[in-house]
Amino acid sequence: MSSADGVDFLRERFEAAGHAPPAAPGPAAPADEVAPVALDRDRQLPAGGDSGYAVAGASTSRWDRDSVALAVTDVRCKTEVDFVPRMADALAAAQATVLAMFRDELEARLAHMRAVVPVAEAYLAAHPEIP
Repeated sequence: MSSADGVDFLRERFEAAGHAPPAAPGPAAPADEVAPVALDRDRQLPAGGDSGYAVAGASTSRWDRDSVALAVTDVRCKTEVDFVPRMADALAAAQATVLAMFRDELEARLAHMRAVVPVAEAYLAAHPEIP
């Protein structure tokens, strides 16, 4: 399922339940348009592992004085503005609506996974040729 399919699926589920879907954050820029931010080798995600909140020009593969100074400045700034807890709270609030709406489906999925994992583990234990 592509990201767009997932968004469409959630929108349809919200509407079917009689709720307005949450506002979309807007389309993501193609990787080629994120030029100032260092990208990973597959040109999929901004470097830094923080979902696009890396400093423009930052590189996780360079360890020179400027890169370290930039990283320290970035951490100081994020600390001063309480970035991590604020982002965690914002994400949790956004996810809470979806989790509450789809609680039954999520609990059913969890029950299913709890049932099939032991079966898969037993199968793998019985077939040591599978890495």
